[in-house]
Amino acid sequence: SFNYFSDRLATASADHTLIIWNKDNEKHKFDKVSTLEGHFGPIYKVEWAQPQFGSIIATCSFDKKVRIFEEVNTIRGKEWKLKSEWKEDAVDIKFGPFLDDFILAVATAEGKLKIYQPYSDINPANWKLNDEIMINMKGLTSISWRKCNFGVKQIVIGGKEGGDNLFIYNYTGHKKLTFFASLTPSTPYSSDIFDVSWAPSNGKSFEIIVSC
Repeated sequence: SFNYFSDRLATASADHTLIIWNKDNEKHKFDKVSTLEGHFGPIYKVEWAQPQFGSIIATCSFDKKVRIFEEVNTIRGKEWKLKSEWKEDAVDIKFGPFLDDFILAVATAEGKLKIYQPYSDINPANWKLNDEIMINMKGLTSISWRKCNFGVKQIVIGGKEGGDNLFIYNYTGHKKLTFFASLTPSTPYSSDIFDVSWAPSNGKSFEIIVSC
């Protein structure tokens, strides 16, 4: 996962480690700068928060833990610290791409979508559950926010087992998830949706969602 500026990269591994890479513009390559440990299983997903909230990364793993890491200043320089963790059978995580709302969406293996938010935007140590909703009892696989800071906050969710397994939900100003639409492609999926991505609008009058 790249950060907002695409000058830092976080890679997740089956060996339970998370590696941070910084871009060297002169040599046109990325250098490994940190290795983070703590998970007790392969890491499924890694995600950077928006930069206005700090250098913050979320991970989810086979060990059924969601973890929040933050890069902080210490007497030894900048170091990554584990700030928070909670038990969650998560299969995908996505920070909201919003300037005004520090939120983390979590898709679970049991089929629920959950929205978490820290009690303080400047301290990601403690998180509260704003809302959760059952989407697909067969399980979820992937999520992607609508990448726009104007209008309604929306998220697309991919599920398991074919049929109607691609949904859009609104996240309202009351911090609640509400159903918006079920997406049915011209050729319906006959198996799980592996991944889904909502493309940036860039001023277009229409939206593009890609799934596989």
